[in-house]
Order: sequence, then structure tokens, then C-alpha cells
Amino acid sequence: MLIQAQQLQEELSNINLCIFDCRFAMPGPDFDPNYGREQYHQNHIPGAQYVDLEQDLSREVTPQTGRHPFPNDNIFLDKLQKWGLSPEKKVVVYDDKGGVIAARLWWMLRYWVDHKDVHLLDGGFTSWQQAKMPITSEAPAVQTSSHRYTTTQQYLRSTTEVRANIEEKKDIVVDARARPRFMGEQENVDPIAGHIPQALNLPCMENLDAFGKFLKPEQLKSRFSHLLETVGEQGKIIHSCGSGVTACHNIFAMDLAEIHASLLYAGSWSEWIQNPDNPIAVGE
Repeated sequence: MLIQAQQLQEELSNINLCIFDCRFAMPGPDFDPNYGREQYHQNHIPGAQYVDLEQDLSREVTPQTGRHPFPNDNIFLDKLQKWGLSPEKKVVVYDDKGGVIAARLWWMLRYWVDHKDVHLLDGGFTSWQQAKMPITSEAPAVQTSSHRYTTTQQYLRSTTEVRANIEEKKDIVVDARARPRFMGEQENVDPIAGHIPQALNLPCMENLDAFGKFLKPEQLKSRFSHLLETVGEQGKIIHSCGSGVTACHNIFAMDLAEIHASLLYAGSWSEWIQNPDNPIAVGE
């Protein structure tokens, strides 16, 4: 699942390698939606194609959706063919934010379309540059794939299902946002602060060490294993965040720790608050 810069460098000549650059600006007062694409055009890993969070991994926002609703199935499947993806390809995704953007594409490939061989570059483009690996500004020539993937909803949960779970208490919701946003103390992205009632907060950035690389599997297992004890054998862990992006980082971390009980609430907090009837909690 994780691949190191040296390992990727050794495979650059592999004709069955697909690399996707997922760099994108994090939300904030200085947000620039063109940041990632501009960075890609300046320099990127040889052979990498650029994938845009909002244009490729999301569809148009409506008053009923969160900020990054999943793309239309067929439009996304068309893009997979355009990007040359087929089952025998080894996929590597990266960004420059500790994997919090790239993990969204990792999840969509691994769980939405069931592509088996998907890896995330540990430390992202930063580690690639620090290792003085080759970079280029040239976009690769890509041959369109004839393979047509299909999507599955098996690992997704809707707002209706998440709300029902507040009463059923079968599953638990884990929120990947930073603690001040979860607590409702600070909110600079969405119009309403707080979190889904009964949710637990495990900020995704705590999956990383001081160098922006993932913690060791045993450390991640220690971080997440108590969740299984909470839900029991029949329960699942529903991952949420602000808009269904950083939640995928926690799922990736759990998979690294070989804890496989994860579902994704893709709409997340930004969709939850669209319905004024949905309850809101603040504090612990």
C-alpha cells in the first residue's frame, strides 16, 4: 500500500505503472483552486498524470451535497479509461500534503472500482524531491484503456444511514478533522461548526510522523484498534470529515494497520449540515 521514493524510482520504466499527481490546495483564506495544476505543470514525477480533486474526483456541488460529492459514476469510469487504467496496472498516487488528498483517489480506486494494486507515495512529492529523484514538466503520452470498470456502493454510507445509526448505535462515526473544528470551537471552512452526535475524533494528521510520513503499522494499530472493541464483530467504522476527503486518510491508515472494518461517509460534515433537521453536537 505504501511505496517509498526509492522503490518508485526503480519502477519508473515499468510499462504497467500509472502515477497520479493529486496535489491540491487545502481550504482556507488563501485557497487557490489552481495550485495543484500549476505545481504539476512546473514539475512532477516522470510519467505522472494530474488528477484534480474538484474537477476529476468530485462533481458539481448542489444545495443538497457536501463540498466534494463523488463524481458521476460513468464520467469517472470514462476518465479511468482516458487515464489508461486497467487491472494489470500498478497505480501510485501522491500529493504534497501528507497523502490527505491522494488518499481520496486511493480509496476510489481500491474500494469504489475495486482496483487491487494501488499505492500511496510515503511522504509524497516532498519526499521525492528530498531524495533528489528525477522530475519533469512534460505530460506523459497515455494510451486509452479498453477496460471498463464498474462501481460498487458497498463501502459507502449515506446521510440517511448515518442519521439512522444515531438511534441504532450499531456502527461508530470517526471524524478525521482537526480537533478545534470537531469541537465546534473553530470553523473556517463550513458555515456551521460542530460534529455528528456520538462521533469520535481521530484527526488524520496524527497518522503521520514529524517528517510527514506514515507511522509504523503497529503504531497505527495502537491508534485505531480500540474502535473494533467499541463496535464489536457486527459493527463498522464510518469515516467522516469535512467533505469526504481526509476521511480516506484514516481508512488508509487503518488498512496499513490491517484493520478492515471501514466505510466512508462521502458527504461528511458539509453535507450533514445541509439538512437543518440533522442534529449537531459540540464539545466532546
